[in-house]
Amino acid sequence: MMITFLSFFTFNLVFYTFELLCFYYYFYFYNNNINNNNNYYYYYYYYFYYYYYYYYYYYYYYYY
Repeated sequence: MMITFLSFFTFNLVFYTFELLCFYYYFYFYNNNINNNNNYYYYYYYYFYYYYYYYYYYYYYYYY
């Protein structure tokens, strides 16, 4: 039980950090490319955002 809890805590720590990085890079690149026609970073952010939630729920239902 403790191992599962620690592994889940580590998983949350890594992916919440990853989510914050996604927010940071999304707003940073979006604000710096607001007058540009390239919206690549906008979809780049959402790609990793849903990637994060996919593995979050997969890990949650797999171990609980």
